Parts: sequence; C-alpha cells; structure tokens
Amino acid sequence: MKEKGFTIVELLVVTAIIAMIASVAFVQMAGYRARARDAEREREIGELQK
Repeated sequence: MKEKGFTIVELLVVTAIIAMIASVAFVQMAGYRARARDAEREREIGELQK
C-alpha cells in the first residue's frame, strides 16, 4: 500500500519557491515605500517654499 503525504524533497521545493516569491515581493514593496516617502518629502518641500 502506498503511503499518503509529501516527501521531504517536495516540501523543500515548495518552500524554496515560496521564499523566492516572498523575496521578490519584499524588494518591490521596499521600492514602493521609498517612492511614497520621496513623494511625501517633495510635497512637504513644496509647502515650505510657499
């Protein structure tokens, strides 16, 4: 009878794929946050120059 479940290799592959997707998402989020911060600073500078 065949046992049910996943092998350790299958679990490691899925974990690696999830880690890669998460790292790409993290890098993109950091870029979005930096652009948002820069836009806020530019807005504040514009208000100070008035």
